[in-house]
Amino acid sequence: MAARYSQKERIIAKYLSAFPGAKQFLKKTYQWVNYLIYKPRYVFRSDYEIKSVVTPHGETFFGYYDKSPESPCGKYLLYHLSQRNTQNIPSGSEPIEVVCIRIDNGQTVYKQKTQAYNWQQGARLHWIKENTFVYNVFRADEGYGAMVVFLNEKAEAEELKLSKPIYDSCAGFALSLSFEKLHNLRPDYGYRCHDISLDHSNPEEGIYMSTNFDDKWELILSLKRINQEYPISTGGNENGVSFADQKFNHIMISPDEGKFVFLHRYYVEGKRIDRLFVYDLVNKKLKLLNKDEMVSHYYWLNPIQLMVYMRDDDTAGDNYYLVDVHSGEIKTIDILKDRFGDGHPNAHLENLVVFDTYPNKSRLKELFQIDLGNQQISKLGEFIEPMSYYGETRCDLHPRFNYTGTKVYFDSVHSGKRNQHWIDLTQK
Repeated sequence: MAARYSQKERIIAKYLSAFPGAKQFLKKTYQWVNYLIYKPRYVFRSDYEIKSVVTPHGETFFGYYDKSPESPCGKYLLYHLSQRNTQNIPSGSEPIEVVCIRIDNGQTVYKQKTQAYNWQQGARLHWIKENTFVYNVFRADEGYGAMVVFLNEKAEAEELKLSKPIYDSCAGFALSLSFEKLHNLRPDYGYRCHDISLDHSNPEEGIYMSTNFDDKWELILSLKRINQEYPISTGGNENGVSFADQKFNHIMISPDEGKFVFLHRYYVEGKRIDRLFVYDLVNKKLKLLNKDEMVSHYYWLNPIQLMVYMRDDDTAGDNYYLVDVHSGEIKTIDILKDRFGDGHPNAHLENLVVFDTYPNKSRLKELFQIDLGNQQISKLGEFIEPMSYYGETRCDLHPRFNYTGTKVYFDSVHSGKRNQHWIDLTQK
């Protein structure tokens, strides 16, 4: 297996972030050269049996790393089905399907089309509780919204339409943001169905909340408020960033449902700046959790602690950290320090974490499991990502545990098509 990208190479990439256009060109060229040199003789390797959701026609995937495709009760499995070749960027007019099947016999209990999707997160398809899931939709006369699906004891589906798309939700409430703005600033996570000439400079744009899915939406946090309470100061340009160049993204509700974290991202001369915040739903207060300019991926380990890949130049630079959202204390995770670079962490019972890596010089993505309690790490597998999947069409593994911690689900293109896969950790 070829070497991972070195710390020196990651530092160079870090400083090239100030020149995003040049970075993308140089990065892709460098990766092509390395792939031609280090191309492996296998497309995947694992000590576990790799099981897959494969259909005769189309490609399957689930989406982001923060949700389990398997239901809390363990009876059902969610996935997206695309007839469109996923090496092409998503289409605002060509829908994909949302599918729910029984795990025991593969029977389809729900299938509907949606135009509101992307390859990284799908339609934000996820379980709310035992037999209830949600996904986003688009109607030409209504715009973006969401569909809540209830499965009764006979696995018959009842639907409830909501007037806003959902980014994250739990049993008691749902949170929404602007997917139009996401498309404008980062198409990987936005949708393509709307009029792209929309004005995105509204300071009152923000995060909305609906309690008990009653479809009554309250603006709980705006771009205007976050700029007032935590003014932007970068490059000597105090509050000089247009609201059109700012967005909220990656909302993640805490396990106790009392707060959520999110990113406030903005762009200065093409350079992206990240700020990680926690919002307390009880006292309605904001708190900034990072002081440097890069935050990537994170996951709740428990109601007060996050595992975050971010930059902290006073500690260990770009690395995984443990962040206490109450005290603001930041700790390094020594076993991961300077070893793997960025990835997507997903946890079960606080200490057990599964995470992936971006492609190495052989275009192999690695999948790991770590026990943060005893600092033991093990590799679950490695999977190739051909250069034909790149940029917006990439296929990150996005690993996620099921609710019992016995399986790890992930998306991969090592077979030549995008498919949802899983590993049964009880069988090796």
